[in-house]
Amino acid sequence: MKTKKMIALTVTILSLVTFSIFEPTKVYANSAAKSLVTSSRAPLQSVSGKVTNQDTKSPISGVNVMYVNNKGTTYTAKTNASGIYTINVPASKYTVKVNHPSYKEYSTNANIGNNKMLKRIDIQLKSTNITNTFSIATEKPSYPVTTNSINIIFKNNTRKESGYGLYYTIEYFNGSSWVKVPLNFSVVAIYKILQPGESRTETFSLFQEQYDYKPGKYRIINGGKSAEFTLTGEVKPMSAITMTMPQNSYPVKTESMKVNITNNTTKESGFGYGYEIEYFNGRAWQKVPLEFAVIDIYLILQPGETRTETINLYQDQYRYVAGKYRVIKTIGNEKLIAEFTLR
Repeated sequence: MKTKKMIALTVTILSLVTFSIFEPTKVYANSAAKSLVTSSRAPLQSVSGKVTNQDTKSPISGVNVMYVNNKGTTYTAKTNASGIYTINVPASKYTVKVNHPSYKEYSTNANIGNNKMLKRIDIQLKSTNITNTFSIATEKPSYPVTTNSINIIFKNNTRKESGYGLYYTIEYFNGSSWVKVPLNFSVVAIYKILQPGESRTETFSLFQEQYDYKPGKYRIINGGKSAEFTLTGEVKPMSAITMTMPQNSYPVKTESMKVNITNNTTKESGFGYGYEIEYFNGRAWQKVPLEFAVIDIYLILQPGETRTETINLYQDQYRYVAGKYRVIKTIGNEKLIAEFTLR
C-alpha cells in the first residue's frame, strides 16, 4: 500500500515537471510566430494618377491600372469618371500596365519608395482608332488630270485580322450618277492580310492610255469599298498632235523641208504619208496643185513620241513665188498645220 502511494506521487511530480519544462516553450514558439507574421506586413504606399487620351487630353474612365512587382504580384485599380485612380501597394519596383481595346498597350516602370508621401503617376494612352471598319482612302484628295497612278491606303480598323485583293474598278460622277470607266487590265490574284490596326499603301494605275480623263470627281472601288478623289487642271485634247518645222523660212527654190510630228496625248496615235500644200493669196488659202503618190502606210506614234518626216515641194510641178505657205496633214477628222514662208 505504501509502495502504490509512492508511485502515484512520482507520476504527479513528473507531470508537474513536464508541464513546467515544455509549456513555456510552446507559448514562446507561438509568440515568435505571431511576431514574424506581424513584422512581414510592410506599410502600404498610396499612389494616384490620371489616365487621359494622349491626343485629346480627355480623361478615360473605367480603365484598369495594374501594378505588377518582380514577384508577379498584381495590384489593380480602376479609374473613375474623371480618369483618376488610387492604389495602395507595398514599397517595391513595379511595372505599371494598362490594357484597353481602344488604346495601344501601355507599360512603364515605377519605383515606389518606402515613405508616407503620396505618389502620383499620370498615364497617357494612344488611341488605336479602332472603329470596327476596314477602310480605303486615297493618299491625297485631288490629283492633276494627267496623273498616271494613285496611292490607296488600306487600313484595318477592326479587332480581327482582315485583308483585300488587288482588283479594282474606277468610276466617274457625271453630275447625277456614278459611271464605270471602261478599262481593260488584269491583276495578280492575291489576297493580302492586314492585322488589327495595320495599314498598307497600294498603287493603282489610271491607265491613261485607255481613257480620256477629264477634270471631275472619281472613285476607286475595291472589295465593295470606295475611295473618292478629284482630277483637276487642263486637259490636252486627244487631237493635240502637233506638227512643227525646224525653221519657218526657206529660199523659194527649196526642194524639200522637214516637219516634226509629236504625239502630245496620253494615247497611241498615228498618221499617213499624205499631205497637201497651200498658198496664201492675200485673202484666202488656196491649194497648190500637185500630183504625187505616197506609200499607203499608217505610222504609229506613242504618247510623247516625235517623228520627223520629209515634205517634197515638187518644184517641177509648180512655180513657187515668194510668199506664205503651209503644209497640211490629216489625222482622222483633224488637220495638222505647219506654216512657212518662201523668200
